[in-house]
Amino acid sequence: SQNALIAVSNYCNKYSFEHLMTVGTPLLPNVDKIIQLAPDYVIVQTPLSEVDKVKLEQNGIMVLQLNAPTSFDDVKEIYRSVTALTHGSEIATFEAQRVTDSIVQKLNLYGKALENTDKKDAVMVFNTYGMVATKDTFDADILANFFDVTIGGKNYYNEDFASVAASNPQVIIASDYMTETDLVNMGFGDSEAFANGNVYFVNIQQFESVSAKAIDTLCGIANSVYGDGITVQISAETTE
Repeated sequence: SQNALIAVSNYCNKYSFEHLMTVGTPLLPNVDKIIQLAPDYVIVQTPLSEVDKVKLEQNGIMVLQLNAPTSFDDVKEIYRSVTALTHGSEIATFEAQRVTDSIVQKLNLYGKALENTDKKDAVMVFNTYGMVATKDTFDADILANFFDVTIGGKNYYNEDFASVAASNPQVIIASDYMTETDLVNMGFGDSEAFANGNVYFVNIQQFESVSAKAIDTLCGIANSVYGDGITVQISAETTE
């Protein structure tokens, strides 16, 4: 549906959408600018304020609210909903199934390749305020296909963040908004991840709505952490 886009939020990947204008954020949208552009739909995952939503709808612009995914069924529904707007419901159902099937297949292949491997302990850090992929999150479910995830807490926050750093993770996946200095200041400097060079900075926006790009990013990190053995096994499975 990318050809249907006429504007994006300030949070969107600036390299993929540098030809498009930005219209603010969900919390601070430039509603007047959006109305001038006259789109058919505004698609959001973080809810707009009721005032902004009503103003857009009064100008004939429908607001489509997508929920954050908690399962692959939710991911499938996100792809289906968006594609249905631009290509119709029949092709949307097919496309949603195609995308999620490819993700699940890749995760299953990695799961099989790592069956007899001692998985490394990993933590995913979203920001310097201590937002992490706790065990109750969908991100942790995805990460667990590649690594052991032991961070407790609820909804991305652990009340005792010092214990997260003290858990001595063997792999750290952090937002590319952060730096190694940030991680050191958070207490990760003495971790096994730092000692072995297993600290990876990624475009964390990929994980806001779990996508094929996010899975490919984790596959690449797993290949780096576990070495060529896992790559060979995955390649063989794919060839078969």
